[in-house]
Amino acid sequence: MASKEYIYIPFNKSVNNYLHEMELISTDLFHVRTVFSADKKTLNIETENENLVSIIINPVYAIITKLAETDIAKEIYDVITKNTKRVCN
Repeated sequence: MASKEYIYIPFNKSVNNYLHEMELISTDLFHVRTVFSADKKTLNIETENENLVSIIINPVYAIITKLAETDIAKEIYDVITKNTKRVCN
């Protein structure tokens, strides 16, 4: 079973459309599929046969979870984490 990694990043109150921005970064750089939850508070990044990264937001934090132990999952996780820090701080 793949291990999960979590990062809790405080939101700056001015962050708008955070998940949409992370979706664009993921699809542009890695050509992966993204799926939003019904409540638009979770973004799953995946390939045809594997869940790679999950991003959950609440009013205070972005929770980024690496769901697979693959090179592409690590790359996406690192890029999302870096961009989240840039956007939110």
